[in-house]
Amino acid sequence: MLKASGDAAVGCISEGQSYDIDSGRVFVKINHRSQARLMFDGEAASLDSILKTQTVKVPKPMKVIDLETGGAVFVMDHLDMTSLNKYSAQLGEQLADLHLHNQRQRERRDKEEQTVGKGSGQSDVPIIEKYGYHTATCYGYFPQVNDWQSDWVAFFTQQRLQHQLGLLEQSCGDREVQELWTQLQPMIPKMYEGVQVYPALLHGDLHGNNVAESSDGPIIFDPCSFYGHTEFELTISVMFEGFDSSFYSAYHKKIPKAPGFEKRYQLYQVFNYLNHWNHFGADMENGCEGEDGVCEPDVIAQCNLLGGFTESSETRALITGLAEMHNDIKNRESVTERFLVIMDRYQEQPHLLDPHLEWMLNTLLEQVRSEQSPPLLVHLGFKFLYIISKVRGHKVFMQLFPHEVSDVQPVLDLLTRQDPKDYETWETRYMLLLWLSMTCLIPFDLSRLDGHLTSEPGLAREPIMDRILAVAKSYLTVSDKSRDASSILVSKFVTRPDVKLKRLGDFLDWCLTTVAQGNELTMEGTVVLDGVLQSLAQLFKHGKREDFLQYAPTVLRCLDQRRLAESNQAMLRKLGVKLVQRLGLTFLKPRLAKWRYQRGSRSLAANLSEPSKASEAQNPQADSEPGPDEDYDIPEEIENVIEQLLVGLKDKETIVRWSAAKGVGRVTGRLPKDLADEVVGSVLDCFSFQETDNAWHGGCLALAELGRRGLLLPTRLPDGKYTKSPLQYCYIIRLQPVS
Repeated sequence: MLKASGDAAVGCISEGQSYDIDSGRVFVKINHRSQARLMFDGEAASLDSILKTQTVKVPKPMKVIDLETGGAVFVMDHLDMTSLNKYSAQLGEQLADLHLHNQRQRERRDKEEQTVGKGSGQSDVPIIEKYGYHTATCYGYFPQVNDWQSDWVAFFTQQRLQHQLGLLEQSCGDREVQELWTQLQPMIPKMYEGVQVYPALLHGDLHGNNVAESSDGPIIFDPCSFYGHTEFELTISVMFEGFDSSFYSAYHKKIPKAPGFEKRYQLYQVFNYLNHWNHFGADMENGCEGEDGVCEPDVIAQCNLLGGFTESSETRALITGLAEMHNDIKNRESVTERFLVIMDRYQEQPHLLDPHLEWMLNTLLEQVRSEQSPPLLVHLGFKFLYIISKVRGHKVFMQLFPHEVSDVQPVLDLLTRQDPKDYETWETRYMLLLWLSMTCLIPFDLSRLDGHLTSEPGLAREPIMDRILAVAKSYLTVSDKSRDASSILVSKFVTRPDVKLKRLGDFLDWCLTTVAQGNELTMEGTVVLDGVLQSLAQLFKHGKREDFLQYAPTVLRCLDQRRLAESNQAMLRKLGVKLVQRLGLTFLKPRLAKWRYQRGSRSLAANLSEPSKASEAQNPQADSEPGPDEDYDIPEEIENVIEQLLVGLKDKETIVRWSAAKGVGRVTGRLPKDLADEVVGSVLDCFSFQETDNAWHGGCLALAELGRRGLLLPTRLPDGKYTKSPLQYCYIIRLQPVS
């Protein structure tokens, strides 16, 4: 007899239903994915491992059965249960017992080995000395790599973080992933200094939806177990709630927090956020599909459009309450998490924050600038400022910082007192560097400030210009995000009239020496090269052409000798391409090409049928004699610049191809028509069947950039070796009227 019992359960991954059979009641999970068998086998093994420890109650696994139509079902013991309530503290104790079980077994074994007569006998659960698991388990529907490792840091880094980062890069091609991982990786081993990590059997996915209680105690289910660090288990329980304070108090009575717990908690958060995005990120973007799978624009607008900053009052309470709760770790973390949740809602509509930015900034700066504020409160205030800046964008937010003459010295002094090696307070240094980049724009010669500086008797006084430059240089070589802010500071500060007159040449010499001597084979060398290349690219972007033209050939020769295109680091190749295009724009005079396609006709048929007439009608000056703005010599370095950009179009990394494509568009827009047409022809060579898919993708990016800037002319359509496919598709997209 088989009879359904109760309501069907539908989760994010699988469906479930209780059934009455002859031998009693069972619970059946159903999943139609091709990897359902692998997922359910891992869950069954996890339940069996936890069950054998006799520490916390779980459903007893029975059988995994393949479905003829694809997928599988997982049959387990049925348990009557309700939401976790009165047994929260007991669950904390039992979870700690589960985590301590392997360690206690090992201690018992070691004790018995020193005792004649071994006592109680063999346990059903083997003693595990490594990190991993004997079979694959799945976080959601992604199989995890559980190969055994003797070192926890290596296991977590390689088989958890890198695995999730790889999935993210495959699905999104996120260009910041590589850079952020490069910054994070060298910090991880330091977080475990002085901490002893024992392999502990973990549930693996313990959040509020995977726990419950029955009449006799708590229950956990849906595990994806492995042997790992106990602190890893707690991260997702905090992130996705479902547990009260009694759970954590009971747990930490048995397993106290080790030194550096908060640092590692943030590290484990990274994994869970990556895993959550890899599962649900694309669905959240595409979750507006109708019944027939077609996306409905009205639904998109209704579900994503926000009308204003509705959490203004709550945000004000969170910010003003920082002074009272900053010493309480738990409250500090919960307030920070809540503030993050609020701000992240406005990632797609950050302009809604604009009316509120000023009061948020001023309230936080009052706490930061107060002499009574302890360092912990100061760092927390800057962390909140960074969160706001991340959402609204630093270009908008930094303009709101106070930038009077009286602000220069205090900001510089506060920044000088920071420890560049303290990776817990990098937000403070990042925001101070942005603030300093605004204060250094005061319209007075900086030497005037030196007269107000005091020094100890007998000690030489360092000019404030040199102090700021020294700080900027030091932060260009750090491994955290303050390196990016330092490059912004350099671009604002070194381009000041008084600074460029006295220090520009020396600073560029320092940069080129650093680039020439940098060792990209080490992590430290890569970080240094990254910071210096960023600063050079920013300088040539924001500096005046007449100031930097004399230095451009020297910088280009240095890049040629460094051969960054052959580097194994994608970020260095990208920055090399970015700097090369900025050098190219420095060599060429700023101009708007008169031969550009004006897009006067929106009829694709007219453009294709009579391209020459259409071109003449829309660009009356395109085929006429070159004007005075086109009659000038093109520097010979431009050929080198374009060659490097074309090589960048074929790079194996999207971020490099994208930067190269933008460079091709920008440089081509300043060339005479004939030379620009040669560049277009070189781009079309990317579509040869002898080229790789990377070259085809880079060519498409370049064509899109050229088309966006009006640098593709209809006369190109019937001509050329490879024009028929890429260029016609480009024109179809750009010129076809929208119905």
